[in-house]
Amino acid sequence: MKDTQAVRKAKEQLVLGSRILANEGIVDGLGHLSVRNPDNPNTFFQSKSISPEFMTIDDIMEIALDGTVVVGIEGEKPFGERIMHGAILDARPDLNCVFHSHPLPIIPFSVCEEMPLKPVMVYGSLFYNGFAYYDNPDVSSGTLIVSQEEGKQVAEALGDKYACLLRGHGLVTGAQNIPELVFDTILLIKNAEVQLSIEATGKQPKLSSSEEGLAFRTFIHQNALQRCWDYYVARAKKVMPDINDLTGI
Repeated sequence: MKDTQAVRKAKEQLVLGSRILANEGIVDGLGHLSVRNPDNPNTFFQSKSISPEFMTIDDIMEIALDGTVVVGIEGEKPFGERIMHGAILDARPDLNCVFHSHPLPIIPFSVCEEMPLKPVMVYGSLFYNGFAYYDNPDVSSGTLIVSQEEGKQVAEALGDKYACLLRGHGLVTGAQNIPELVFDTILLIKNAEVQLSIEATGKQPKLSSSEEGLAFRTFIHQNALQRCWDYYVARAKKVMPDINDLTGI
């Protein structure tokens, strides 16, 4: 069947978002992005197990929220951690996309309880209701989230927040749409980098309040999201000309 316009847009944004996150150094050979199927909220789209930098629309699979592959690609495997994406989308009907990767500036905050991630700059205040934490108790998976139980545990840890730090394993973020998720995640990494530089001085920063953060999140998503999405798309297309025909609209 031919994709509807909504599905085509979702798939194009999935490719563009994955390429952007690779181009901006947020993912390398590992990491993955997903988006809920706009025509069926009980399934989501995600690429086969491939580096985000090389993902195309032809690499996209349709997956049920329990991780079952609904429409696969012959001879190709899905990501093992698709279980986590499905569990979060199942628990959070307000979110339509999920991202997981291992950005280095985040790792120190995931393993040092005495050094929590904080909104030290306005970028970090996008996550105005704080950051969740998950410490994987199942050593058999080596901290990977590959079982239904673990997926549900991550979703429970995330709660009503938009970001969850996984001990020694990286970060999970969620948002209403892919441009929002890409924008928020990139800025969160920048916030982490700034916090690390502050921590090195031993000084105590004055943090953004939750009220300031909510106001900033509302304003920036309403007034600057498209501009920033266009900027990141253009940057990716300069070095990845094979995506020049994708618009995501």
